[in-house]
Amino acid sequence: MTTKDETDLPPGRHLIKQVIPPVAAAIEEFVERVANGGAGRKPTAVRLLAQIDDAEVATYLVVRTVVNAVAQGLPIHKGANEISDALVHHIEMTQFTAAIQAGR
Repeated sequence: MTTKDETDLPPGRHLIKQVIPPVAAAIEEFVERVANGGAGRKPTAVRLLAQIDDAEVATYLVVRTVVNAVAQGLPIHKGANEISDALVHHIEMTQFTAAIQAGR
C-alpha cells in the first residue's frame, strides 16, 4: 500500500487551486510592505519568501505543506518547520539549477 499526501487527492488539489490566487496576493503584499519598512520588526519569513520570484510558487509550497501537516496532526511548530524546509529546498534547487545552466 502506498501513502499519498492529502494534497495529491482530489479535495486537496481543489483546495490548493482555490487558495493560491488570494494567498499569493497576500504574500506579495506582505513582502512588499516589509521591504518598504512596514510591519515593524522585519519578520524572518520575508528572508525566504523574497528569494522566491513567483508568489504563486511560494503559495503552492506553503499551502501544500500546511494541508499535509494538518492532515497528519502535526503540532504548529513542526508544521512551521516543514514550511521553512519546503521553501529552503525550493530555493536551493533553483540555485542549483541556475548554476548548472550557467556551466559552473
